[in-house]
Amino acid sequence: SRFRPLLLSFQDGSNFEEVHDIQERNDDIFGSSERAPVKLTVILPSYNEALRIRDTLKEYTLQLDRIWERGNCDILVVNDGSTDDTMQVVQEFSGDRTIPVDCISLERNVGKGAAVARGISEVGRRQSSNEKDEKNGGTMETIILVADADGSGDMECLESMTTLLASILEIEK
Repeated sequence: SRFRPLLLSFQDGSNFEEVHDIQERNDDIFGSSERAPVKLTVILPSYNEALRIRDTLKEYTLQLDRIWERGNCDILVVNDGSTDDTMQVVQEFSGDRTIPVDCISLERNVGKGAAVARGISEVGRRQSSNEKDEKNGGTMETIILVADADGSGDMECLESMTTLLASILEIEK
């Protein structure tokens, strides 16, 4: 199987207003029964974010549940060696949710870049081992969105960004 993620970093100050015209294609991109679904994974690298990550996760799960096809998205928190209760907060939050939230933990703080790389590696490992598109018998295309765990990204841009990336996948087919 082939793992070819599309990656977008979602940072404070991101401006994706120019892609609003693509939103008109949401039904074609997300709801079409004629093409394989697109998987979205949001990676949240986090270091000592116990005080903020619950609110961030709540906001992301609410937004993703609204804009993405149910069952085809999840959130992966990469705990970058936090010394606070970040891991515990994520585990408590991740209970029975419509958008799955999972957490992997690094033994020591290795920095944001390495935490992102570890998250991407984990997404690829999971996809190649068990996430098959049963309808078409192949691996789902994957969009990986990297966002800050402190919630500093503008949630109003989330739909535009994911729509843009999904449209890129559609164009490439």
